[in-house]
Amino acid sequence: MTESLFFTCEEIDLNPRASWAELLQIAFVNKEQYFSISKLAYEEELYFEYNEQTHYIYALCQDVVFELKANALHIYITKTLKSNCPFSTIIIQLPSFSVDLEEVLQELKKKVR
Repeated sequence: MTESLFFTCEEIDLNPRASWAELLQIAFVNKEQYFSISKLAYEEELYFEYNEQTHYIYALCQDVVFELKANALHIYITKTLKSNCPFSTIIIQLPSFSVDLEEVLQELKKKVR
C-alpha cells in the first residue's frame, strides 16, 4: 500500500455523542462518495470504508496517525490488519464549516480500558 487517496469533503456526518460509549462513527461525504471511520468503544481497531464498502481497511489504533493540517485531515496507516485498498495515506479536504475534529480524533485513538 503506497498510493494516496485524496478526498474532497462537502459535509461531515458524526453520530451523536450519546452513542460514543458504544460506537464512534464519522463520515466525510460529497455528492458522489463517502469515506467513513468507525470504532467500537470496546475494540482497539479502526474500520475505514470508502465508496459503498468497495474499499475497506481494518487497522489497530496504534497503527494510525491523524494529523489536522490547515483545512485537511491527513491519515497515515502504517500497518493494516485487513484491507482491499491500494492506499495507506488518506488526505481529506475539509469543508470550511467543519466540525471540531480534535475531540473526535482523540476518541478514535483512545485505548480500550
